[in-house]
Amino acid sequence: MKFNISNCELVSFFLTLVLCFFISTSSNEFLDCLSQTISSDDIVFTPNDTSYSPLLQSTIQNLRFNTTTTPKPLAIITPLSYSHVQSTVICGVKSRLNIRTRSGGHDYEGLSYTSFDQDPFIVLDLNQLRSVSIDSQAKTAWVESGATLGELSYYVSQKSNLLGFPTGECTSVGVGGQLTGGGYGTMARKYGLSADNVIDALVGRCEGANPG
Repeated sequence: MKFNISNCELVSFFLTLVLCFFISTSSNEFLDCLSQTISSDDIVFTPNDTSYSPLLQSTIQNLRFNTTTTPKPLAIITPLSYSHVQSTVICGVKSRLNIRTRSGGHDYEGLSYTSFDQDPFIVLDLNQLRSVSIDSQAKTAWVESGATLGELSYYVSQKSNLLGFPTGECTSVGVGGQLTGGGYGTMARKYGLSADNVIDALVGRCEGANPG
C-alpha cells in the first residue's frame, strides 16, 4: 500500500520513532542494570504491572498531573534498603535517565512524579523508608526520608509531652521534601525552619555514579 505523505509529516513520524526507540532502549538498559544488584522484583514496577498505576497515583493530589497525556515514569522503584537507593541512582545515571525522588508525601507541583520537558525518567519512591527513632534524653531524632510530618510529630508526642519539632502545617508532607525545601511552620519564629534544626544526615555514596 502506497501513501502520499508530506515532508513535515515524515520528519514528525521519524522523530517519533527515534524517541520511542530511545525510551525503550533506556528502559531496558536500566532494568537490566538494576537486576544485577537487586534480586527482588517486589520493588520494581513498570507500566506492565497491575500495581504500577495505583502506586503512581497514591500521592497525586493535583489531578492536572493525572491525565492520560501526563508523562509517566518508565519505572517506579520502592527501595527497602539504602543499597537499593544507591543501585537505582547508579543505574539511572548509566542509562541516561532522569530520576524523580518522591519522599512519601504529596506534591502539588508534580515535580516528583512527572516530567515537564518530556525526557524519559524513573521515580524513586521512598515510601518504604519511613522509620522514626526518638531519643528524648538527647532531644534528637533519626528520621528516614519517606516518613511524613504527621508521623514524625506523632512519634515525638509518644516520647514526650514537652518536646516538639518545627514542621510545616500540613501533616501529609514527606520529611525529605520538607527538609530540602527549608520547611516553614508555626514554630519558625522561635526555632527557625525545619532545615535549621538538622544536625546530621546520612547520605549514601554511589560508587560509579558520575552525573557529568
